[in-house]
Amino acid sequence: MTKTLTVLQFTDTHLYGDSSSRMRGVDTYDTFSKTVAHALANEGSPDFILLTGDVSMDETSQSYERVREIIEPINVPVYFLPGNHDCFETMKWAFKKGSQSNIRHDRSFSAGNWLFVLLDSVLPQKVEGRLSDEELARLDEELARHSNLNALVCLHHNAIPIAKVPEDDKGLENAGAFFRLLDKHKNVRGVLWGHVHGEYQLSRNGVPLYASPSTCIQFKVEDQGVSIAPLPPGYRVLSLGPNGSITTRVRWLNDLPAGLEVG
Repeated sequence: MTKTLTVLQFTDTHLYGDSSSRMRGVDTYDTFSKTVAHALANEGSPDFILLTGDVSMDETSQSYERVREIIEPINVPVYFLPGNHDCFETMKWAFKKGSQSNIRHDRSFSAGNWLFVLLDSVLPQKVEGRLSDEELARLDEELARHSNLNALVCLHHNAIPIAKVPEDDKGLENAGAFFRLLDKHKNVRGVLWGHVHGEYQLSRNGVPLYASPSTCIQFKVEDQGVSIAPLPPGYRVLSLGPNGSITTRVRWLNDLPAGLEVG
């Protein structure tokens, strides 16, 4: 019998190329390093790691090289996809420079009884996202070709609105087309994203939708808008059963990031 898979999701790491740069007062290299260390110490060695976008804050090759410094020593495969703060081509180029083989460039892959499809939802120079016709076609083909596998679909942008003020919600513009495609395939067991800097678990047509916290700062959604929440870095742990079951929890670090500017 195929074993249960353990997967760690790190998202919205927002590293800079310049080590002196800060995001709302936070050293994002430090928070990512501590988040990875916390996960490995408390969850053990996963089967693999997912980086679900906004890996960089400034799109520089140096920022991705700093990410590589943290993830290359981990002796498990690491898969990645882009967010709105990333330059996908620069990220792929910088990650290929590494001497280690644990950073994988697959856009989809299978493990155990599971299929993982990693989507590019980035609109250049935009905060909001959109899946191109080509990405939707690729997703459709992958799900059909591997209909015997349980599927977890991963992207950066939220496909369900989170913000209470509509103009603050910069999610997936063509979420309708995305969900209509998913409805065609009975092997979809879950959808995983980042972007919203917070923990959410939703459901649509019986399919769970998971949003996960950032490894640096979190957003607080209020009636009047979005602000910075007084919360520590976090990450998601997923246990994927061979029968298609998903058990998941979010883990939080104990302390707020040093220098965090709340509000």
